[in-house]
Amino acid sequence: MKLAQSIKNSIKHVKWYEWTYSAIFLVATIVLAIVFRSPALVIVNSIVGIISISIVSKGFFLGAFTNIVSAVIYAALSYVNKYYGEALVGLCITLPMSLARIFLWYKNRQKGGFIQIAEKTKWQELAVLGSVALASSVGFYFMLKAFNTSNLIFSTISMTLGCVAGYLQLRRYAYNFVIYIINNIICICLWVPVMMGDIANLPTVVSYVMYTGLNFFGIVNWVSLKKKQQTLQTEVASENATENQSNDKEN
Repeated sequence: MKLAQSIKNSIKHVKWYEWTYSAIFLVATIVLAIVFRSPALVIVNSIVGIISISIVSKGFFLGAFTNIVSAVIYAALSYVNKYYGEALVGLCITLPMSLARIFLWYKNRQKGGFIQIAEKTKWQELAVLGSVALASSVGFYFMLKAFNTSNLIFSTISMTLGCVAGYLQLRRYAYNFVIYIINNIICICLWVPVMMGDIANLPTVVSYVMYTGLNFFGIVNWVSLKKKQQTLQTEVASENATENQSNDKEN
């Protein structure tokens, strides 16, 4: 029931122009898939990815669930194309983080199905995250090399950025989308060679271009949502302070 209510609340807060561009993205993806006779897995991955990122970019709690489906499908598509790094990111990083989001975002839900956008992170946390990411990238490189992964350098960078972006989104920081935008560009570089070998994979490349646009929207929307939440918190705190003063005078 709570999930159904969350879906209902989310739909109510989607503006007409958001429905419009999401529909355009989906239709464009489906048309390309039909024209170039893309496999079902390519079509499903593109459609689910667009829907999932659209929901997350709005700051909806529902995004924690759609990310799970998206991670599994993308991992399967990557495995088929021998991008084992991308498959590992999907199953071993994105999927567990999506599961963790359900619990952490649930604790930070707001009215309307939104999540509470976090305050600025401390520099110490960023320093630790950067150090861990740098060290992990070395390990990722040799692990992916052992798997004979295609496009090794870009796969390593993508896997590292996926970890960083996933962590920042888990923590509800608005600038997680900046890392996702960079990672989308890397993924385009990964999938263009696949598309050159088989034009049926064109929808995957186009989807990443669309993901980039949605992530730009995510930055704007999360920052705006954060400001609204801060304003509401200030108003509530002010009202509580006024009420306490009135009670003190009466006593």
